[in-house]
Amino acid sequence: MHYQDKSTSRLTSELFRIFRFVEVLRDMKPDMELQLASLFMLIAMRQGIGQHELRRLMDISQGGVSRNVTALTAIDRHGKPGLNFVVQRRNPMDARYTQLFLTDEGHAFVGKLLAALRDKAALASS
Repeated sequence: MHYQDKSTSRLTSELFRIFRFVEVLRDMKPDMELQLASLFMLIAMRQGIGQHELRRLMDISQGGVSRNVTALTAIDRHGKPGLNFVVQRRNPMDARYTQLFLTDEGHAFVGKLLAALRDKAALASS
């Protein structure tokens, strides 16, 4: 018989919540890179953020930021349908810059991610 103390049980529960979160990401885009997921989460947390600020926060190249942002928009860099989670809008204070906001689809996806983290019933049934 395997004994699990409270700390082991809690760790298992927390890890399972993270696992469900990752699986929601994989359901949406099976080959999603962590960098894309991180960038999406930053945009979700800081609506209106610009690419320069994303670059600074994530410590990645401008090309990496641009490539990932484009993947999150309606049309990817290859002209194919993108995820349509993010829209770019010109900064009203300085038209040289754009700001990034979640689309309705982006907000819905955040809801799915949060539901995966909150769902304790899934752990009990596993």
